[in-house]
Amino acid sequence: MGTAVSDQQEQPTTEAAVAKVLILDDEHDICALLGEFLEDEGYEVHSATDGRVGLELVSDFKPDIIVTDIFMPGLDGIEGILHLRKTNPEVKVIAISRGDASGRRQFLHEASVFGAVATIEKPFSLLQFGELIGAVNAERAKS
Repeated sequence: MGTAVSDQQEQPTTEAAVAKVLILDDEHDICALLGEFLEDEGYEVHSATDGRVGLELVSDFKPDIIVTDIFMPGLDGIEGILHLRKTNPEVKVIAISRGDASGRRQFLHEASVFGAVATIEKPFSLLQFGELIGAVNAERAKS
């Protein structure tokens, strides 16, 4: 992961053009799993396990879509979304987080209010994730 997808890979399953996706999640296994899935679908993928490092990647990688966890070291997902709305408003953001009894579900709602175009609660299936990112990519390609 972290390198360009070769020209020989299949295009994403949606009709939209290939998108560059940045995955930000402090769980390395989530970054690896989602990254491999997206690369298999034809997306170009980079990832980071720290929010601040992830935002530094934005200027070089120029992602079309960012998948961000809400709770991360360095810079949390809400702060990242607020920053991106000011500096890269064209980037589509998908917020992900684990819901629990402490009210973390409310943060996915807040992510939407602050500019995430979609949210999904962990745990989710790759099928659910694929459908969501496909829809966001199709919408991105229209605009």
